[in-house]
Amino acid sequence: MAARIEQGLGWALLLLLLIGGALGFNDRGIYWRLLLGIALGYIISRSGIGFAGIVPNTYRSKNPSMFLNVLLLCLLATIGTMPVVMFVPGEWQLLIHPINGGLLFGGLLFGFGMSLTSFCSMTILMKLATHFIDALIALVFFGLGIWFAFPLEDTPLVKQTWLQSSTIRQGVYFPDWFRTAGRGYIGGLIITAVLCIIFAIWTLWYCRQKISWHSIKQWFSLKKDEQADPSLSTYYRLFQAEWSLTLGAILLAVVCSVMMWTTHSGWQAASPYGIWFGKALIHLGVSPELVAGYAHKSISFFTEPLLRDAGSVQNIGTLVGAVIYFLTAGRFFKTFRSGLHIRWQDVPIYALGGIVMGVGTRLANGCNAGALFTPITNFSLSGWLVLIATMIGAFLCIRLKSHLKSSI
Repeated sequence: MAARIEQGLGWALLLLLLIGGALGFNDRGIYWRLLLGIALGYIISRSGIGFAGIVPNTYRSKNPSMFLNVLLLCLLATIGTMPVVMFVPGEWQLLIHPINGGLLFGGLLFGFGMSLTSFCSMTILMKLATHFIDALIALVFFGLGIWFAFPLEDTPLVKQTWLQSSTIRQGVYFPDWFRTAGRGYIGGLIITAVLCIIFAIWTLWYCRQKISWHSIKQWFSLKKDEQADPSLSTYYRLFQAEWSLTLGAILLAVVCSVMMWTTHSGWQAASPYGIWFGKALIHLGVSPELVAGYAHKSISFFTEPLLRDAGSVQNIGTLVGAVIYFLTAGRFFKTFRSGLHIRWQDVPIYALGGIVMGVGTRLANGCNAGALFTPITNFSLSGWLVLIATMIGAFLCIRLKSHLKSSI
């Protein structure tokens, strides 16, 4: 009975947001961000795919599945967004970031903090549904780190670039390496595919995996084994059973492509957390002038209503999407209660990890969404460099934790 109540609440919440959002948001762009955020939160929560797990899964368990499916996600999202940028006129907000020391050090810091907390900017809100205390601590200090490091965005360390291409001066845009626009995009897609293959081969070599038809079916599968069980109910298979990493990658690529088509910009997630922290300071009595002046932002940046900020609405949508999945699956209250416990010695770990991730996002011009994934799908060299830096940072964190654990 309790599960049925949860399922009813989940469907009611979804219906309320669909209808209420359509009636309440005058800006269709913000309403789209809400819907896309809900889809992101639902898919990631149900499939478990994400950037936070690529290094731990590869390093500890020698399992390449997460990394391979993340590479598949990047390639499919690039394919999905390329025709729109090529053929549809409009102002596209492509994320082609400067290549500099800030980008590399920021990616390293983000990877270190991501491995320390096991959260990333995409999952930190969604994990409030399953690891509430852990995620809340990391979220508060993540916002602190971003707000604290906002002034770094205006420094030469972050703004100047070591390399640039012909049409986009602030960084390297793969289509610029080819003569004509049409060939440029095809060439950019080929470079992206080649880089995905190189990283996939490295992952398989590191995990000592041999390529065979059986192993490919293990790494890429649209269904988990339990979904094939004929004894399971139709409702369970449709709305409760976890999705495979591959299905999650395909659906995320579709959502991110739709995001580009409808909003003319890609997936970004980090900045709203800094805005929320600044808003919290103002509500606690700190003057808006002081909050905005320190961050080198306008006062309206922190005082504008939350639901008028598209990024904030999308991030809230990711949390709601996760809640909807666990409610409709009949598991929300059980998982939420299990996340109300924390070891007090873990508090400084989540706090430190959150701050380090936050500072890293300002140095790298974004998080694993805005500095890594979206630039990769926008044909930017910077995204691949952030991926490497993030992997190094996560690896260093894992090695440090292993060393400290063995020395205690």
